[in-house]
Amino acid sequence: MNTSVWMRRLILGVAALVSIIIRIPNVGYPAYGFRQGQTAISAYWFQQEGISLLKYQTPLFGPPWRMPLEFPIFQATAVLIAKVFHVKEIDVACRVTALLYFYLSAIFLYLLCGAYFTRRGVSTVVTIVYMFLPYTIKFSTEPLIDYAALAFALGYLYFLARWFDNIPEWPSLFMATLLGSLGYLVKITTMPVVIVTAGFLLLRSLAQRGLLDWHLPTSDMKHIVVRERVLLASVPVAFAVPALAGYTWVIYTDRVKAASPFTAWLTSQALSTWNYGTWEDKTDPRHWMSWLAMLRAYFMPNVFLVFAIVGVLCVYKYSTKSRDLVGSSILGVLLTMFIFFNLYRHDYYYIALSASVSIVTGLGIYQLLDNASHWNLWWQVFLLIGIAYSGMAGVQEVTRNRIYLADTYKMAPFSGATEASRKAISLTPPEEFIVSVQGSWDASTLYAMRRKGFIWTGERNATQKTALCEMLTHEKFSTLIGDPGDAHTQEALTCWKYHLLAMPLFSKVSDSTFLSNDLAPLYSRGPFVRIEGGSPYAESPWMPLGTSIKGGRPYVLKIKYRATGNAKPFVILWTGNPNSPAFSLPTEVEAGLEERPFTLKEDCLQPSLILRNFSPNGSYAVEKVDIYEIDFWRGKDRVK
Repeated sequence: MNTSVWMRRLILGVAALVSIIIRIPNVGYPAYGFRQGQTAISAYWFQQEGISLLKYQTPLFGPPWRMPLEFPIFQATAVLIAKVFHVKEIDVACRVTALLYFYLSAIFLYLLCGAYFTRRGVSTVVTIVYMFLPYTIKFSTEPLIDYAALAFALGYLYFLARWFDNIPEWPSLFMATLLGSLGYLVKITTMPVVIVTAGFLLLRSLAQRGLLDWHLPTSDMKHIVVRERVLLASVPVAFAVPALAGYTWVIYTDRVKAASPFTAWLTSQALSTWNYGTWEDKTDPRHWMSWLAMLRAYFMPNVFLVFAIVGVLCVYKYSTKSRDLVGSSILGVLLTMFIFFNLYRHDYYYIALSASVSIVTGLGIYQLLDNASHWNLWWQVFLLIGIAYSGMAGVQEVTRNRIYLADTYKMAPFSGATEASRKAISLTPPEEFIVSVQGSWDASTLYAMRRKGFIWTGERNATQKTALCEMLTHEKFSTLIGDPGDAHTQEALTCWKYHLLAMPLFSKVSDSTFLSNDLAPLYSRGPFVRIEGGSPYAESPWMPLGTSIKGGRPYVLKIKYRATGNAKPFVILWTGNPNSPAFSLPTEVEAGLEERPFTLKEDCLQPSLILRNFSPNGSYAVEKVDIYEIDFWRGKDRVK
């Protein structure tokens, strides 16, 4: 391709502008998803309580609200963008941040290809492919740290290449060390993708300077070592310092997570099998076929696979340096998948591989375009049809993703898009916390609620449950989200003395009271005559409430009484159907005020109250009985 420099830049600039326009509609959607919510919730609490890079909060597993994984450069950037540009929604700030880091990675990819390929058109085509892959269009606006990590990794590789080509260009060594350290800190699992290429760079640089010529006499080798001492001294700086930064961060985060019994399972040692997989997994061809099928679906759909194959087959036409980049990119992809094998069941982990695959695919497209001028008309038409088909398939995938985002937002129960979801959000005051019962931990719920909380997953033994219940009841956890019919939800509810279904999936939990001082009782009566002991029991007359009780609505029965002996106050709310609840007060209380929350399954038009005494040797006197219909959305911080 004999395109002039300005024409290449114009094409690349127009392509970049079009790719940005395509992505802009995705920026307005809220963060939703396992990893997206986890990233966004840390950014949100940065925004609320200030940026603290070493003590940042991801409040998913109770106080002290810390479970550090990545170094939070992405989250801090999002908060700074929100503050500087007055962006109100942190969701938007996170998506804009993801977009900025994606285009930073595209810039470094362009520069890197320019450093490796003498044919300048290759870097242009590779970068355009990278920007227009349907996969990158989808994930480049997701609130994920991965493109930040990839940008740092590609920047590290580019400046490392500059350093080896221009020793002693000290700014390049500094930038390589800085960006490499950030890459390890932000997401250590991304760095192996470029480490293979960095290793190739080092070996080629050593070989070019004679440092790998073992046949030289000792005196000559000593002379070469002295002459190349700057290069040799730079190796531990460029390679060991970034790795040491990442290792130090892992040690620090492990200590923080190990300090809490509720996050200790997130340490690197505890997750080693999950992160790396087993040798059986790594050597099972079926797993490799699954992972490679996902790789093809994300980056090489339809004719893109042909382009990638052409890129591999035609690489022999390029310089040794160019072949090093293509070969090491392929090896880097395979090595990264092999090391962190189990993690590649997650679609977003393939972000780390997107630049490497774009190099191979873009090279194939460039070669086909370069050769097209020598083909007959039919082959040229066939190539254009293939490229057009790929473009239309990409547009279809982008449209499908946009529909998915819109539908997800509408269907998300806590998105704030409906009155019910706004009530759900307002159910818990900002200073109180939420328990979210889930099959597998997902930060989306707590993030959408803008509350700190605890994600309750799986079964626990008696000791673990006791410690967890003590923490939950000691702290200000007041709402539990979960299906009342689910076994895990039922297990979690036993931590509290009282629980009351406020609305579908939402239970208010308490060890003391649900009532506020400004509520008027629906029914109030007292004092009652003393109920003496009897056998088998003594009973008060039936006392009609004189008002109806609606099914499915939350109520609380409040009773004030005095007991003597071993009398056991027993209150029955009779509704005239088999679903009548019965409430028994504790026998060890001689005088006090008790509450019993309840919800009837059906409407009761003529309920009655009955008091019984099952103790033959004691008695009790009820001073007052009140029944309240609870409204959880009263108060200044709640939706009325």
